[in-house]
Amino acid sequence: MSSDNCVIILQTDGPEYRVAHIMAPENYKYDEEKEDYTEDPDVLIKNARKYWEGCKVFTDKNDAYAEAERIYGEVGWTEYGLFEVLIERKF
Repeated sequence: MSSDNCVIILQTDGPEYRVAHIMAPENYKYDEEKEDYTEDPDVLIKNARKYWEGCKVFTDKNDAYAEAERIYGEVGWTEYGLFEVLIERKF
């Protein structure tokens, strides 16, 4: 199993925050049509909806960080730690 993993706090318009333990985190930037990585926010939000589907929605950033710390504690170790991603789109 790959150790490419991390806990990511996703911030979208609202603001809304979602937190997930993600494997292969770079893939949320992958554009399947162009077969390459992108910064296009429309592609990013489309992929983010797959990764963070079903995650609890937070409106307070501190609550989202508390959830991230909880998840990180459960996972025990990640290659890329904990970080935040901003996509300026509605989830």
